[in-house]
Amino acid sequence: MIKRSILALLLLTMTVLSIAHANDAAPAGLEQLPPGVTIVGGQEPIPAAHKEQLGEQFFPGGFRHRFRFPWGGGFRYGWRYPIGYWNMFGRPIFGPTCLFGRPFGGFFYC
Repeated sequence: MIKRSILALLLLTMTVLSIAHANDAAPAGLEQLPPGVTIVGGQEPIPAAHKEQLGEQFFPGGFRHRFRFPWGGGFRYGWRYPIGYWNMFGRPIFGPTCLFGRPFGGFFYC
C-alpha cells in the first residue's frame, strides 16, 4: 500500500513539474537548444481553415519548426513541437517512433 502511494505521489509531482516547465517561456535564441540541434528553414504555418477552431491555443505563427540533429555519422531532420501540442496530438500518432524524441525547454524534438 505504501509503495503505491509513494508511486502515486511521485507521478503527481512529475506531472506538476512538467506542467510548470511547459508554461515557461519558449527558448528565444539558438544558444538555448539541446546540444547538437540546429534550427533550419522557417515555421510551418497552421492551415487557414483550422485557425478559427484553434484560437489562442497554440503559439502564434505556427506550431512546429524544422531542425537538424546528428545521426549515425551524418545528420537527419526532425520537427520541434510545443509540449502541449505534442502531448495532445503527437504522442498518440508517433509514439516511440521518433528518432530524436527528447523534451527540452518547452518543446518536444521529434
